[in-house]
Amino acid sequence: MNEKILLLDDDFVYLQSLKKFLELHNYDVSVYDKPEKAIKNFQENNFDCALIDLKMPGKDGIQVLKQFKALKPEIPVIMISGAGTIAQAVKALRLGAFDFIEKGEKPDHLLVVVRNAMEKRKLEQEKTKLQEQLIESIPLIGQSHSFKKILQRLPTIAKSKAKIMLTGETGTGKDLVARAIHIYSDRVSEPFVKLNCASIPGSLLESELFGYKKGAFTGAQKDYQGKFLAADGGTLFLDEIGDMPHNLQAKLLRVLESGEVEVIGNPIPVKVDTRIISATNKNIEQLVLTHQFREDLFHRLNVIHLHIPPLRERKEDIPFLIDYYLDFFSQTYNKTAPKIEEEVVQYLTSYSWPGNVRELKNFVEKLVVLSSQPTVTLEQVKQLFEPISNKKEEEILFFDDVPLKKAVENFEKHYITKSLHRHQFKVQETARSLGINRSVLFRKMQKYSIKKEKIK
Repeated sequence: MNEKILLLDDDFVYLQSLKKFLELHNYDVSVYDKPEKAIKNFQENNFDCALIDLKMPGKDGIQVLKQFKALKPEIPVIMISGAGTIAQAVKALRLGAFDFIEKGEKPDHLLVVVRNAMEKRKLEQEKTKLQEQLIESIPLIGQSHSFKKILQRLPTIAKSKAKIMLTGETGTGKDLVARAIHIYSDRVSEPFVKLNCASIPGSLLESELFGYKKGAFTGAQKDYQGKFLAADGGTLFLDEIGDMPHNLQAKLLRVLESGEVEVIGNPIPVKVDTRIISATNKNIEQLVLTHQFREDLFHRLNVIHLHIPPLRERKEDIPFLIDYYLDFFSQTYNKTAPKIEEEVVQYLTSYSWPGNVRELKNFVEKLVVLSSQPTVTLEQVKQLFEPISNKKEEEILFFDDVPLKKAVENFEKHYITKSLHRHQFKVQETARSLGINRSVLFRKMQKYSIKKEKIK
């Protein structure tokens, strides 16, 4: 199918001449000499490019350009004029025009500009398609008002260069939201780099963030890029930012203010273009008040704030999440997804899920792995679903005032015994669920004197 071009010009002779020229090069051209009619047809039909005359009676080309960009900002618009000026060209480009050409230009030049505009349009379409595919791969599932409100804001937020801070309890999906923002942004083709500030000792966090040169310190046997430079042009997600040591907060602030990274062992700062998304499960404002987190850094990072609500505050999303993860893990383990009785869904919806979506995901995975029946009943779920408050006292005695080694052994024996119960004492299946070899499981059963006849 030929690409479609809209032509708008009050000069009938030029209009017909340009139409014939473009049609000779296999474009499907629609011509208009009245701005109102062109705007109406632009809105109702699909075009790949538009060429607009700058000077026309009534609405001029700048006014039409504004309306075109408001209606369909993704369509490239080329401005044409017989009496253009630099000021007009700059104004048109600032308003979103793809290019600005004079009527006296050679036809070949106009053809090059049109082809470039079409190429840009194709690239934008491919990018949009890629973004849609990537977004579909991220399980941001929910129909609740609070969660849908967040999802609706993401594309707009992503297009800005502003720094974003995500807050919310552990397991609410802050990392998924950060990745979605990156995908929606113009940086989608660049790296998305994640760093958990709580999982790395403070003494190592600086080198992880900023990198180092070979020989900068003992053990630095080769250059290390660091997360800031690894994410150059893309997005750096700083998870658990509230756990960053105070001395590093000052260095991070300096990078944000200067746009330069001071690599350890390199006296020359390195320019970076890295977007920062930070996240924390702590009350960051309280940390600021108690001087555990720098106020100036907080304001730098908290330009846009998104709070991800806990699952207990969006219970209407739980059935959708259950359906999604049932399908996901059924495909993962190549099993037919079991059906869930309505009373089971109600039972799971009534639970507070202190571990949020992460806890629900892990539970549904366990449900799929252990389910041997086509339908999951409430009784089966209750056997698997054991909130700590409902556990029998004797089941948690391994925490009760014993040496650490003995507590670990008690827990291991208890956990292996429960797993054997769940798998009807099928050793190979149990070992697979525990992530260990069958021989290792046999040795542990011998160590703890776990025998089939002793399990009721």
